Parts: sequence; C-alpha cells; structure tokens
Amino acid sequence: MAVGFTTALSAIFPAAADPFVNKAIAIGIITVLSIINLFGVNIMAYLNNISTIAKMIPMVIFVIGGLFFLKGSNFTPFLKDGMNMNSISAAVITVFYAFTGFENVGVAAGDMENPKKNVPKALIISMSIVSVIYFLIQFNCIGTLGTNLSGTSTPVADAMGTFLGNKGALLVTLVSIAGLNICGSFNTPRCAQALADGGLLPKTLSKCNRRKVPYVAVFITGMLAVLLTLTGSFTELAAISVISRFS
Repeated sequence: MAVGFTTALSAIFPAAADPFVNKAIAIGIITVLSIINLFGVNIMAYLNNISTIAKMIPMVIFVIGGLFFLKGSNFTPFLKDGMNMNSISAAVITVFYAFTGFENVGVAAGDMENPKKNVPKALIISMSIVSVIYFLIQFNCIGTLGTNLSGTSTPVADAMGTFLGNKGALLVTLVSIAGLNICGSFNTPRCAQALADGGLLPKTLSKCNRRKVPYVAVFITGMLAVLLTLTGSFTELAAISVISRFS
C-alpha cells in the first residue's frame, strides 16, 4: 500500500511520479511506520483507530456526493469495445485484492473478549458493510468518469476530483490510503510472529522487545516490503499479493 499511496499522490503532485521520488516516498513510509511499530501496540492501536475513522470520512463523502454527479450515458454500453477475457481476468484479480485483509481480524483474536463468538460476527458484519461501500464506489467511478476510467491509475481520486477538485483527491490520497499503510504495518509482523510461534517460520521471528513488540519480525517484514516496493507498480504488486494469498 506504500506504492499505492505514492501512485495516488502522483495524481496530485506530478513530482511524485518520478520513479526515484516515488520509490523514496514509499520506502520512507515503510521505514517510519516500522520505527513507530517498535514503540508498542498501544500507539499503533491508537493510530489505527484514528485512521480507520478518518479514512471512512472521505469514502462517505465520495459515495454520497458522487451520486449527484453521475451521467447515465457512462453506463452504456455495459461491455465496452475491446473488453476480452484477459482484461476481465486482470480486473478480477485486482478486485479480489480489495477483499483481502479481512482475515487479519483473527490476528488480534487473542486480545478480544470471547473471540469464538465475536470474530465470525465481526467478519460477517464488516464484509457486508464494505461490500456495499465498494459497490457504490465503483458505481460512482463509472458514473463520473465513464470511458476515462480505464485510463487512470487513481480512479477514486480522479472521480472525487470531478466534484471536489484537487482537495477531494488529496483527501482520498492522504487519509484513506495512509490508513491502510498503518494497518498493514501493524498486522504483517504479527502474522510472521504467529507463524513463528506455530513452528512454520524460524523462532527468531517471535522474539519481542520490552514493549512486547516482535522487533525481529518488524525489521524483516519491513525489509521485505522495501524490496517488493522496488520491484513493480501497485497493480503488479497487488496481483502478486493475491496469488501469494491463494498459494
């Protein structure tokens, strides 16, 4: 998501589109969040709670506000010229990526009250709500951008920009995607720690500092994230993520 942040940022600040600047910003995000992670679960939980609430605000603005700027002609024909199974398959992979992350609800199960009851309930409720939001976001993107949708790598920012200007696009970029980075920086090393505790990864990854943070896992997952950041675009990395999750 660090690459996703810089990709969206480049739509507002062209200088961020420069490959060197783009990668430098992404690596900086990973580094800063990894360092913050080392200070304990409380500060990360605090940041995550704030970002969760904050990133929902621009989504609600977009979902409601975008309904007033829809153009019926953008929905016809339903299947555009040039669409084939290859393009549909590529789109499905990217859409699947949008529905990853729900499995991370179980990462914090050990700190929940009655997880046997609450984890399934949380999964069903959150996926239902998010599915509706995703549908409305895509609906608004098609209705506001039309055929221009296929030519942009930052559809939500561009669609919001049609009725809120650059400030609307900036809202999506700096708040929504930044929140996903915070969440990912917390969950990833703890997933590695859980795998190490279960004997599926080296036990070294489960070593914790005095604040009970798996510092080895934070360092290694952070380094791996940096290496992945250098290998491709957001679309390519999203496809890699989907395939690895299936594997």
